[in-house]
Amino acid sequence: MGFLRQTNTERKPAQSGDPIETLRTNILFSLPAGAEAKCIGFASACDGDGKSTVLCKTAESFAASGKKVLVIECDLGHPSIAAQYGIEPCPGLTNLLVGESKVKGTIRRIEHIGMDLIPAGTPSPNPIELLRAEQFAVLLDELKKYYDYIFLEMPSGASMKEDVVLADRMDGVLVVVRHNKTLYQKVDELILNLRAAQAKLLGIVYNNPEQER
Repeated sequence: MGFLRQTNTERKPAQSGDPIETLRTNILFSLPAGAEAKCIGFASACDGDGKSTVLCKTAESFAASGKKVLVIECDLGHPSIAAQYGIEPCPGLTNLLVGESKVKGTIRRIEHIGMDLIPAGTPSPNPIELLRAEQFAVLLDELKKYYDYIFLEMPSGASMKEDVVLADRMDGVLVVVRHNKTLYQKVDELILNLRAAQAKLLGIVYNNPEQER
């Protein structure tokens, strides 16, 4: 497993030689052949590594290329994506999985980007159990009928051992690490956990390499 791209998320997508565009190309060549719909997980060893930012910029890049894109907030303990787009978090994934909401009522359209989002939803006392439930696997299978790419924000930090809950449902997993912040030992532990779960590791995104020390 190598570095797919050193990605500075502060750079604008329109900039020539943009690393997010290069990351998108590398993802396309790294994914296994097969079904058209692809589920790609974004994992990180520590909170604050920039996982959600890298995920969102990557998803936006795919949407800009004309693909049907859906983002799902699965880091139920520390959701942040809905807030980035100014979207209410409820109803969302947790509400959908416990039967309080329908799929149509949880998907939010981000018009100016051209992609969809399922936010985390109402905080749950047992978020990992919800992700383990068969309903989540059924939901992904159903959503694959309507989207080209589904990007999932996986649990991180103290919950990173629970990445194994989602690993076998992904077509590929990217690990996001941050310059001068992420601990090597934590990354090593995360990768061991993902490999033990037989995750399809696509590579490591080295975030903000140009950031000042």
